[in-house]
Amino acid sequence: MTVCFMGAFHAYDIRGVYNVDFDKEVAYKVGYFLPELLSADKVLVGRDARESSPEIHDALVKGITDAGADVYDVGLSTTPMVYFGTAHYGFKASVQITASHNPAEYNGMKVSRENNGASVIGCEEVPRERVSRYGIMKMAEGAFDGRVFTLEDIVEKPSLEEAPSNIAVAGRYLLDPAVFSYLKDQRAGVGGEIQLTDAIRRMLAEKKVFGYVYPGKRHDIGNPQGYFKALEAMGENG
Repeated sequence: MTVCFMGAFHAYDIRGVYNVDFDKEVAYKVGYFLPELLSADKVLVGRDARESSPEIHDALVKGITDAGADVYDVGLSTTPMVYFGTAHYGFKASVQITASHNPAEYNGMKVSRENNGASVIGCEEVPRERVSRYGIMKMAEGAFDGRVFTLEDIVEKPSLEEAPSNIAVAGRYLLDPAVFSYLKDQRAGVGGEIQLTDAIRRMLAEKKVFGYVYPGKRHDIGNPQGYFKALEAMGENG
């Protein structure tokens, strides 16, 4: 009998209870088909400290090498470390073995590919009267599909009159390492502070940046009211 583990395959990663939702055979197959799928002759691999990670790692690596690709093994690592290594060292494919915030019995694989220098910023819609609290984005015309859009401009804490939209930066970034070269000589902006938003704005002249309007509810715990609402939501959800 063939067991189908497709329930572990989600929109942005492979994740579930290990040996229930997926197993080492699935990890092997992911490794085996990944080089061809992403046209990669080398794959960067990292893993977290979960008990099941070494077994998944061994199966994944065997699949990759059986397919004829080389593995560059980071060892124990965080997801941002693997993301950085993928972009900075020009890997066409990488895999981080992790289940992020999920319980210990879970595990999974986050697959990344070469993005040719593009960056992604997580964002959300906010009421117009609150735009002065955030970095606000301007979408390129005709580029919005309901979730993802090409960024044309970004402004830090604009007035209501100056705000190009009500799409706000939500503090989640996957940025091209080139942003550090812009930050290095970035002048102080709003509030007399060096603003990441201003560096991204300069980077737009040379690099593509995308916005992603994520689903769900975010609570801003940077103020007492938002912090209280976050605690309230946690209590309601058990």
